[in-house]
Amino acid sequence: MIRNYENRDFEQVVTLYKNSASYGGKYDPSRDTAEKLEATTKAGDLLVCEIDNVVVGTVMIMDNPHSCWLLRFCVDPSNGQAEQAAAELDAAARNIAQDRGHEDIIVYTNPSNDQLLNRYRELGYHEASEYRVFWKETK
Repeated sequence: MIRNYENRDFEQVVTLYKNSASYGGKYDPSRDTAEKLEATTKAGDLLVCEIDNVVVGTVMIMDNPHSCWLLRFCVDPSNGQAEQAAAELDAAARNIAQDRGHEDIIVYTNPSNDQLLNRYRELGYHEASEYRVFWKETK
C-alpha cells in the first residue's frame, strides 16, 4: 500500500535510510530528522510503501516548475516483494509528477550499483550520463 509518510513511520524510514543498499545514498542524522521529514510530508512529497504494517520503501518527490526528481527512492532489498514495492512507489510518484504538469522525472543513483541500475532500467528509466554530485553547507 502506498500512502503519505506519517510521523509514526520515522524509525522504520531511518532504518531504510541507514541501509545504503536500499537506495545507494547515505543516512545523514542532521538532515534526516523527524522534523525535516514531517515538513516534507506537509507538502505531500514523501510517500511510503507499507506491506503487512512494515514500511519497506520510500520515495521523496522534489520539483519546481522545470523539473521533477525522485530522491530517497528506497526499497528494502531483503523484502520478498521489493520489485513490486519499487513499481508501486514509481507509479505513485509518476502520477504526482503528471498531476503537477511534468512530462518526465529524474532519478540519480550510484553508477557502480548494478542492482539499482537494473531497478531503474526495469522501471523504464533511460540512462543519461554519469554525474558526480557536489554539495556544501549554506552556513
